[in-house]
Amino acid sequence: MEDFRRCLERQERETNERHRRVDEINELQRQVDEQVLIAVALQDEENQGRRRGSQVGRRRNVERHRHSRGKNLWDSSE
Repeated sequence: MEDFRRCLERQERETNERHRRVDEINELQRQVDEQVLIAVALQDEENQGRRRGSQVGRRRNVERHRHSRGKNLWDSSE
């Protein structure tokens, strides 16, 4: 009976150790994933400035449909 109890205790220790290692690996993977997300976000932020910045030879932003500005507004004088 004593051998059986020791065997169960050993199995429990081994199971706990495996779970601890899996938890440790999962935590390390979570940290790596977080670092990758931060790096991607920083890269996207850096690239965004290049896409939307002013460029030589480009006109200023002008309302595209300037001719329709003010049309279809209710005129209070009528």
